[in-house]
Amino acid sequence: MIISAGEGYALPDLTSAGILILSAAMIGASGNVINDLFDISADRINRPGRPIASGRISRKNGYLFFLALSLSGIMCAFYLGPVQVLIASVSWAVIYLYSWKLKGVILIGNITVSFFTGFLFVYTASLNGNYQSAVFPFLFAFITNFIREIIKDTEDIKGDLLTGTVTFPYKYGIKKAVQLSSGLAVLLIATTFTAFAVKIYSISFTVITMILINPLLVYFIKSINLDYSLSNLRSKSGLLKLIMLLGVIAIIIGNDKF
Repeated sequence: MIISAGEGYALPDLTSAGILILSAAMIGASGNVINDLFDISADRINRPGRPIASGRISRKNGYLFFLALSLSGIMCAFYLGPVQVLIASVSWAVIYLYSWKLKGVILIGNITVSFFTGFLFVYTASLNGNYQSAVFPFLFAFITNFIREIIKDTEDIKGDLLTGTVTFPYKYGIKKAVQLSSGLAVLLIATTFTAFAVKIYSISFTVITMILINPLLVYFIKSINLDYSLSNLRSKSGLLKLIMLLGVIAIIIGNDKF
């Protein structure tokens, strides 16, 4: 993430980078908390172990925790500058809007979450203003998380049916959701080839993507199309986390400025 801000420029100082990461982490965590507060009914079915759904944390304390994280995340941005304050504030507002309204809109909610996962790289790039360097990391994170969002909605279809939450798998079925996820995975593979073709990164990036990431994506596509079971989809959601991690490693190692 720091590399995306530094490509073509001097790397940001560690203090600024650390504060930005802390700001992003707290705003992201506030989003998780408010999402759990709005999703208590569904989580009691799909994820009964969640702190608020299980009753380990009360709704009142949940809202207090949400406010504390939100204010802390935005206050950290004040140390960095007005651009970062604007990005942090808008991000927080959209994350709240997602949990309140957008999550119930088919695909829009998934796109919103995925956008902000990738937007972390843009937020980091704002330290040096080198936004071009964040384009590929943004796309990689956005597409990977979009796939995972669809898979997670498929895992949660039982609870969504009971609570009336209309998601893509709920409306169009698991088969269509798998087809959409497969198409996005193919797009992700094509994106890595594009990054190689335009020589954004060094040969190290290509080695990692061609030997590890893309074979895992091919395996992912094959597996979810052969086995629609929720247990298999749950395991492939975990695989997508690994693919995301490998992508970040490939970007860092493949960056000549590192």
